[in-house]
Amino acid sequence: MRAPKVLVVAGLDPAGLAGLFADAEALRAAGARPLLCAASTTLQTSRTVHGHFPIPAEVLERQIRFLAEEEGIDAVKLGMLGSVENARMLARLLREPPFSQVPWVVDPVLRASAGPPLFDGDAAEYRGLFRPNAVLTPNLAEAAALAGLPLPEEEEGMRACGTELLAAGAGAVVVTGGHLAGAAVDLLCRTEGVVRFEGDRLPGRRGTGCRLASALAAGLARGLGLPEALDRARGLVRHYLAHGKLPAEPAAS
Repeated sequence: MRAPKVLVVAGLDPAGLAGLFADAEALRAAGARPLLCAASTTLQTSRTVHGHFPIPAEVLERQIRFLAEEEGIDAVKLGMLGSVENARMLARLLREPPFSQVPWVVDPVLRASAGPPLFDGDAAEYRGLFRPNAVLTPNLAEAAALAGLPLPEEEEGMRACGTELLAAGAGAVVVTGGHLAGAAVDLLCRTEGVVRFEGDRLPGRRGTGCRLASALAAGLARGLGLPEALDRARGLVRHYLAHGKLPAEPAAS
């Protein structure tokens, strides 16, 4: 059985700790083949983010279409988009085959954890990507910005953000609670209810959100149900947090 192909549109981190490098690492560890498109390049080191430069939307669209037409795709993962123009172009593609026929995982990267904005526009521009086949994976700050609600300080606030984003059109929302005090809790919010995932808190590492979203996309591309795909993705990320690396890649099939 061939490895599923996941098209990734995200930022290029020259330090190699997040963005496309992390996406490729997670996808291979989860048994998928990455197809990588840089939406923006950053000016940064392993410690400091100085700025970013988005790729022109027309150039990015051509690369995406080339890959989809010649390689075929089983899922799409979006990370740092960089510009309003890129977000709007992708929202349009989301409505066209083959993109409308595969699952999307949208990790709405809006700014560096401690640094400048990484998206040239209002967070509301991401709402064009809210579709039934799109799963959002925002952290607390991103969920609040997208939902237009206060920054969650407890699980009830996470649920409120997830509910609002579902009402805005997302197919599902995974609100990651890594920055809350106490146990590490993520909430999978769907119209049929909320599933709670909890684990011991581990030291943070850069690129965790990228790896989670990409591993989730790999699971969906393989045909797993959303709760199972998320559970496996969380397992991969927890291994990364504990050991500083992902598990060995599965043998090629």
